[in-house]
Amino acid sequence: MNVNSSLTLEENTMLASIRGFSVLQEVGGGVTVCGSNELQSLAGLEQLSLIGKGGLSICNNAALYDTSAIAGVINIAGALDVRDVLGTVRSY
Repeated sequence: MNVNSSLTLEENTMLASIRGFSVLQEVGGGVTVCGSNELQSLAGLEQLSLIGKGGLSICNNAALYDTSAIAGVINIAGALDVRDVLGTVRSY
């Protein structure tokens, strides 16, 4: 599944899972996951391979410790911004 615009998950303090995005392969705009204090993992983004000019932003997710689900991203046309992640992030 491809999205021509952006995927934005912001300021959802109760969001604990994004597994519902498991069929997402390409995002034409950007991907933002910020302000989701219950989110521990990016599981659900394993099929994501391309992110457009909006880039990838992961910020202010206090419980996030596992970003390995985005290991398959092979192209980010915009900026990569990872900040204010308070947990220990396991990267890929």
